[in-house]
Amino acid sequence: MGTGGITRIERVMTDNHWSYTKSEDMREAMKFLGAKHKLSPT
Repeated sequence: MGTGGITRIERVMTDNHWSYTKSEDMREAMKFLGAKHKLSPT
């Protein structure tokens, strides 16, 4: 992404699957990136 001019990730959108919403790894990744986790509308 960096070669395409994307220098930071602000938001990550996923569906509402439990593997995203309940994942400690996902929370840690979002914190590391400084990004917000957005859930797609159902």
